[in-house]
Amino acid sequence: MRKVILIVLLLQFDLAFAQSKKDQIEILRTSFDSLSKIVINERNFYSIESKKLNASIQWANYQIDSLFLELKNKKSKINEYEKEILDLKQQLTYKTDSLHFISEKLKKLSEIALKKVDENRTTDHQNVPIASFNSTDYDFDKNSGENFIQNKNTIVKKEKTRIIHSKYAKREGSLSITLKTGETISLVSKSELDGMQQTHYAYLFEDELKSKIYYVLISYIAPGSGDVNYSLIEIDLNTGEKTTLVTDVGGNFSFNSNNTFLVVSGWYDSEEYVQDNQLQIINIQNSKSQLTLTDVEPINITWLSNDEFQCQLLKYTKEKEWPFSRIPNELRTGKLIKFSFVNGSWSRQ
Repeated sequence: MRKVILIVLLLQFDLAFAQSKKDQIEILRTSFDSLSKIVINERNFYSIESKKLNASIQWANYQIDSLFLELKNKKSKINEYEKEILDLKQQLTYKTDSLHFISEKLKKLSEIALKKVDENRTTDHQNVPIASFNSTDYDFDKNSGENFIQNKNTIVKKEKTRIIHSKYAKREGSLSITLKTGETISLVSKSELDGMQQTHYAYLFEDELKSKIYYVLISYIAPGSGDVNYSLIEIDLNTGEKTTLVTDVGGNFSFNSNNTFLVVSGWYDSEEYVQDNQLQIINIQNSKSQLTLTDVEPINITWLSNDEFQCQLLKYTKEKEWPFSRIPNELRTGKLIKFSFVNGSWSRQ
């Protein structure tokens, strides 16, 4: 009986153990399935993220390649611009040297022309009193502001032989003009911006019968090509009123003997790095131009009478490339042309 009971107990235990093991296996299988799903989901997620990352890396590489190509192109452009700048600098240096050569040539030719004026005047012409001012007497050092005192001293030296005979003007540092009322007008040379801008005054002459004094205002600006402008000013000794007879053209002024007409000529700065020349006849009584001839270089201007003068008109060459400089005619001889004041106007004879 005991054996039977023991066998029955063992069978029940095996059955219970088998049932418990089956449950454990089922639980394990369920857990495994859950973990497998999680792994599959994670794998899919990281696969998608990996693809996104690879796409981003490819786009970044494309952008980098594009930027490198753009940088390469810009470096190439910079090299081209640097080469162009170098070429322009070389051209500018060449043109500046050429302009300097032309300016020196102008100076020498003007000196030759002035010398010929003195040589060609006859004794009949010498008895006609002529007041004149020539810009070549006052050569300013362009592109430099360091010669203010030198420029002023040159003007004082040149006007000395004229102002010594003046009754109303004197030079004591500044140019002083005493009116008939006793009032004094002081014309002081000025230097601004470290000498880059200068203003000077040069006494010319006075006409006591008409109560007039004439002087030249010289304005000098150094930056760039340098610019010198000569303005002819008339002062009424009774009222002190100033009248500008000529400005912005020429620098050579030649009056007839009774100071009714004025011939204006000379090289002047018409634009950056360019000088031009022309001839003008100014009626002093109304400050009007009565005859203008452009693109000519008048030389050997000589008054024959109050209503007639003669000169030579030279053509000059214009450069075809910047800065379009003017080159004076090397041939300084030619036909003398007469101009006469007839029936209220000036004309070529």
